[in-house]
Amino acid sequence: MIHPSKIRHARISPFPLFLVAFCALGLGVEAHASILSHLLNRSQNRFLPANQAFVLKASRAAQNRVLLAWKLAPGYYLYRKQFRFAVLAPSRARLAAPDFPKATLKDDGTFGWVHVFFNRLTLILHVRRTEGQPLSLSIRYQGCSEKGLCYPPIIRKISLPASSTRSGSGPSASGNASLFTANPARLAQNAPLWAGFLAFVVLGILLTFTPCSAPMIPIIVTIMTREGPGRVWSLLPRALAYILALSLTYTAAGIVAGFLGHSLSTILETPWVIGLLSALFVALALSMFGCYELQLPQGFQAWCDRRLASTKGRGALLGSAAMGVVSAILVGPCLVPPLAAALLVIADNGAVLRGGVLLFGLGIGMGIPLLAFGLSAGRLWPKSGPWLRATNTLLGLMLLGVAVWYLSDILPMPWILGLTGLLALLAGAFLRQLLRSVPERLGSGYPWLATLESLLIIIGAIYLTGASLGSRSEIHPLKPLLQHSARREPKTSLPVTGGIHWDIVASLGALEQALTQARQQGRPAVVDFWARWCISCRLMERALNQPGPVRSALNKVAMIRVDITRDDPDSRLLLKHFKILGPPTFLFYTNRGRRPPNDRLIGESSLGRFMRHLRAVTRAD
Repeated sequence: MIHPSKIRHARISPFPLFLVAFCALGLGVEAHASILSHLLNRSQNRFLPANQAFVLKASRAAQNRVLLAWKLAPGYYLYRKQFRFAVLAPSRARLAAPDFPKATLKDDGTFGWVHVFFNRLTLILHVRRTEGQPLSLSIRYQGCSEKGLCYPPIIRKISLPASSTRSGSGPSASGNASLFTANPARLAQNAPLWAGFLAFVVLGILLTFTPCSAPMIPIIVTIMTREGPGRVWSLLPRALAYILALSLTYTAAGIVAGFLGHSLSTILETPWVIGLLSALFVALALSMFGCYELQLPQGFQAWCDRRLASTKGRGALLGSAAMGVVSAILVGPCLVPPLAAALLVIADNGAVLRGGVLLFGLGIGMGIPLLAFGLSAGRLWPKSGPWLRATNTLLGLMLLGVAVWYLSDILPMPWILGLTGLLALLAGAFLRQLLRSVPERLGSGYPWLATLESLLIIIGAIYLTGASLGSRSEIHPLKPLLQHSARREPKTSLPVTGGIHWDIVASLGALEQALTQARQQGRPAVVDFWARWCISCRLMERALNQPGPVRSALNKVAMIRVDITRDDPDSRLLLKHFKILGPPTFLFYTNRGRRPPNDRLIGESSLGRFMRHLRAVTRAD
């Protein structure tokens, strides 16, 4: 037994301790290097799942409107042209083309220069013929990460109840920012009450310059000039009574629409009503072209003259108000198209007070120009001449454009393209006639009119060609022709030099069979999840084919490629089974068919990282 005092005074050689410490330090460095490499690889492979990178919330903003809001993780984006929408139920429902906000132009290797969305995206889908039923939609979209990972197309099926409900947060700030750039119908739906009121005032002002409102101008001028030019301002209360009665009549229509609710919405969305509204627009356009003249019935004009001549004081105010009510009723059928759009929004909301206020604003807007014409004793009304004829023709073309827009809900897209092309050619012919009718010195002062004429003719020819090809895109009418040319021409982008032999598989069974064959041959295996639309996959393949140590090492490895280009059940099963986010993704197997803990490489990466993963499986066994 050694005495403690001898241990305390014993002299121990430092060499054995130094050797042990050196060995421990060497082992520690190797272990720490392995752990650090593992952590680095995990951090570099940390891509978000698709449902976390692109968070979608859907709600029913109104009976016929669906609000879709995406929240995108930083560094991720969605392609605008990859969106697809379809109605699953009810079968008669139909989707209108969505209004996309302004997108960012990006030089993307997968699709070239494309429009993409970062951070947030809010869309409103307009659905027709829902008839108060629950709604089921299929939504397809695709996005990528800026770090070199492309996700397969994502298909979401959502179901929304019949009632107007909201899930999650409301529209994003970007959606609210574009509030005042929307049409009056959307303002009526989403804007504050004061903003909707102002929007309908503006709409009423614009409606005054349509041929429907033209018959009311002589009435207001007659009211203001009945007792001579010097008494115009004294007769102002009578004009205000006429305009106020007109506004209150439209207010009553808005209140009735709010009470009727979705039953009125269903009626106004039926194909025969839409066809009737379009026919009314065509009839109004023909009147602007001079085919016939719109005017109030002779009996009503005679009744107005009698009322104006026989009433004074309070009776005169009541007579003017009565004429305002009758004018609104008689002119109302002529204004059915714009009024129907406004009433449709109010019926969707079912808000009685809001409907009355909005339609009151419409009446006030119509009364402002009428009052101006009355105070000027008719001097502001344009006189006859070439410019008046040109203005009427321009308004007629605009009315035809609105008719085509209404018909887009019930006619196939090729028909709409054909009508749009004819309308563009008609507008070009109108400009040519205008340039010939005005004096040469005036026409030479507007050289852009000749350019616009040529542009309209070209656009008309393009749309007519697209209609003849059966195109279904109003943005790209020549898309079928371009697709036909693309199929005939071989693709030359990003050529890949040959060298590595890939065993191509497209199903889980084929992949398992290829891995079994590699294990029986005693060879490690590299499985590459690849897609034709993935540019990072092609870049990685080109890098792996370059002469060097990686290429030499791969000659001893079984290279298996999983083609997930098609979004079919086999591809989805493979992605789900191996928990693959998207291509490019590499899985590494040892010669015994085992996968090490750090078994995958996700996204576009360097040859050094690829080589480290490859060494891990070639040395494991």
